[in-house]
Amino acid sequence: YLYLDLQRCDRCQSTDQRLEEALELLRPVLHELGYSFNLNKIHMSTKDLALKYRFLSSPTIRINNIDLFETVTENECGCCSEISGHTTDCRTFEEDDQTVNAPSVKLLTKKILLHILNKPKQKDIKPYVLPENLEQFYQTKP
Repeated sequence: YLYLDLQRCDRCQSTDQRLEEALELLRPVLHELGYSFNLNKIHMSTKDLALKYRFLSSPTIRINNIDLFETVTENECGCCSEISGHTTDCRTFEEDDQTVNAPSVKLLTKKILLHILNKPKQKDIKPYVLPENLEQFYQTKP
């Protein structure tokens, strides 16, 4: 789980809480299927970390380094804009034909199960460039 802020950002906090709930629901099922997992939460506190993890948007959920959500869409995040002092866009999610700022437990559970059962392969790695939005976030963040 890659995120910009768990102290003040509603979007990151909600996604974090719902991800933990989804994993608790799935733990017995995954165990029965022979899977184990660790939830690693990594605060993308610096540009260097963002570069190291090829961070595209906050929040990001990956399984075996593959993004759980295929596309990145964003809208303005008031919390992260306030943190950086600059307009910052963060990730949104499509759910039931609506754009939401944090995925539901139901959507996360479904995505995790589909990911594990379909065993997607790592896509061709494209050259990574820190998105301009995040570049500005790190430049202006106190």
